[in-house]
Amino acid sequence: MVVELFRAATKLSTSLKKALLPLVLSATGTWLLIGLHLHPNVWQVSRGSDASRQVGDARSKKPLRVLRATREDVVRLLGSPHFTSSSGRGLAYALEVQNGL
Repeated sequence: MVVELFRAATKLSTSLKKALLPLVLSATGTWLLIGLHLHPNVWQVSRGSDASRQVGDARSKKPLRVLRATREDVVRLLGSPHFTSSSGRGLAYALEVQNGL
């Protein structure tokens, strides 16, 4: 009985060894193709101000809340806009960032 179990385990390990290389190569190829490899996404603001951390949903306690913030709130927090629509309802701010380490 022990000998039979040993033979079965040996056959299983042999088949696993044969399947291991194609599995590793397939997984590595998929990983490279879909871009799940980790890489630093480091960026620094070189001009303007990054307001992304000051904006939250309508229920947050952040200074700018979606569907709640007024034009005055935005101008008070970010200063005068760089661009304004002809109707005066749309504001735009420029942000320049530098990517890399």
